[in-house]
Amino acid sequence: EVILAVSLLAVGLVGVLAAYAKSADTLRLAQDNLRAFTLLRREMAAVEIRACEQRYLPLGTEEGEFSEPDERDFRWRLEVTPSPVKAVNQATLTVTHRRSGRNYALATYLPGEPETPVGVP
Repeated sequence: EVILAVSLLAVGLVGVLAAYAKSADTLRLAQDNLRAFTLLRREMAAVEIRACEQRYLPLGTEEGEFSEPDERDFRWRLEVTPSPVKAVNQATLTVTHRRSGRNYALATYLPGEPETPVGVP
């Protein structure tokens, strides 16, 4: 009876440990997701402010890294491309988690480069 009880306890303990490990992985993924979305929103706000200050963002791509110690697992990439609407550009910001390779993206539309009227130097 003791051997049976110990073997049942061992099987139960393995199940509990497996559930704990899965729970820890899920928690780490949730923390990474939350951090990525926070960084994404913060960086997009900075892009929008810069676009307002400069009146537009030029077409092209920019990349960078976050400097805070708890943000170093993430990189960002901003792509500004023309949109189908005249004088409006699409800005797509992507935050990438280095270890998992997961990408988190957010897009918005911003004023494009103003057109120079014909005949104006």
